[in-house]
Formats: sequence, structure tokens, C-alpha cells
Amino acid sequence: MIIVLAGRRVDAEGATEPRFPLQSIERVRSEIRVLLEKYRPTALVASAAAGADLLALEEAGKMGIRRRIVLPFEPQRFRDTSVTDRPGDWGSLFDKVYAETKEAGGVVFVRQEDPKESGVESDDEKYRQVTRQLFDVASTLARRSSQSRTATRPQVMALAIWDGVSRGPDDITDFFIAEARRRNIPVEVISTL
Repeated sequence: MIIVLAGRRVDAEGATEPRFPLQSIERVRSEIRVLLEKYRPTALVASAAAGADLLALEEAGKMGIRRRIVLPFEPQRFRDTSVTDRPGDWGSLFDKVYAETKEAGGVVFVRQEDPKESGVESDDEKYRQVTRQLFDVASTLARRSSQSRTATRPQVMALAIWDGVSRGPDDITDFFIAEARRRNIPVEVISTL
């Protein structure tokens, strides 16, 4: 089984509506560990933002689970805009997880296109592309896995780590869940609240 994951980043300082409060980090980390132990996936596919992504990637690494990271743009820009802009020591965790995963050949970038030619002009659309590519990478890994040919359980499972409430049309975690359902991939949820 391959697990493809997306979820909330930890709340920004001064956030008025809690979605992933700092005090939930250790509980969420523990629930991720329990889920990984339960399913024993051969790989975890995620982006690497502060919060759900990095917690899961770190736990998968501790368990010796192969990791694939999909990023929308070069690592330093991603680190600045999706990692170190939140409270906590996410930068050093990103650096560690990114280096380990890159060394193992597990970093994938969304193909860079000219925004005028591709119609991709916003970062939101880039993150939708990342979401679709997360599923594509997971499906490719599942097809290549000898286990997937004889498995009776789903080859790919989606894990959404979030508060369960959509922020609206720009909510990428909500888009991730919709994309999983569109592809007939089962979804497990861990609450951040």
C-alpha cells in the first residue's frame, strides 16, 4: 500500500480561527504513527509543509518507510513560503527530511511551465497541480510494487490531516479529499483539533 497525504499547516501566530493549533502537534504525531503502524505502507507521498506533511514524513522516516516529496517550486522558495512562516522549528525539520529524501531519490518537482502557456498563474493552481501529482506519484509507485499485484487491500490510500472544515474554493486539503474521491481512492482522516 502507498499512502498519499495532505493536511493543514500549523496555525500562524495570532490565527483567529484554529485549524491546527500548536498544542495538537504531539497528539497528531502520535495518531500518524499509529496509522502508519496499522497499514505498514511501502511508501508515503506528500509535500513538505510545516504541520501535517512534515510530521508524517518524519514519522515515516523513523519507521524506514520510503518517502516521496512533491514540491511546487524550488526548495528555498517552498521553505520560505510554506515552512518557516509558521511558529516552531519547522525549518530544521524540513532541511533534514528534504536532505534524507533527496539522497534516496525521492524528491519530485511539479514540471515548471510558462504560466502564460499553461494557464497556471497563481500559487493556488500550483498547489492543485501538486495535489494531482501526489496521486500520480502514489499510483505509479503502487503499480511498480510487486505487492500491489497480489494485495486485496487498496493499493493507494489517501490520508487527510485537517480540521474537517473547508475554507472555501481555495482550500487545498478539501481539494485533496475531492481528488481522492474522484479517483476512487479511500480516505482516512486525522483531526487536527
